[in-house]
Amino acid sequence: MAPSYAGYDISTLGYHPFLDAVQQSGEMIGTPTAARTALPNTFSSATSDNGKLFVTGYSEGGHVAMATQCALEAAGKTVTAAAPMSRPYALEAFGDAIFFGDVDIGSTVFGPLLTTSYQHAYGNIYMSPPTSIAPPMRRVSKPCCPVRRQLIPCLPTVRCRRPRCSTAPCPS
Repeated sequence: MAPSYAGYDISTLGYHPFLDAVQQSGEMIGTPTAARTALPNTFSSATSDNGKLFVTGYSEGGHVAMATQCALEAAGKTVTAAAPMSRPYALEAFGDAIFFGDVDIGSTVFGPLLTTSYQHAYGNIYMSPPTSIAPPMRRVSKPCCPVRRQLIPCLPTVRCRRPRCSTAPCPS
């Protein structure tokens, strides 16, 4: 199973919720059930479900894999194994590195993706589109109406700043 992230492909969302654990795990959490439902209708009658669930991803997909594992376990689902690879683990440090001068080849993409995503999720990153974004690109950084969402309680690097969201630490 592979995702088609919101904001890409045929999605009608006007931005991509980059590194938004709540949004991206929400996209993925129903995927195992959907795949298991579709499995009997595949072309191979030899294909069967052994009931095990392995979650993996690389880079942004690593972030999504870890968030999805957390969301599945919080929902009482069993994850056999997870291998989230090469993801930004300390999101605050990741953002600080980009905006305070540790600019690598991907920063011109990651910086706007991250600020736009978090502005849409939390609504408190900026009051108007940042002046660091050229006017033709500012349209993707417009604030939107906040979306009601629940924070997955075991993601210690993400804290929801909206009322009614959980800020519980990761269970041990």
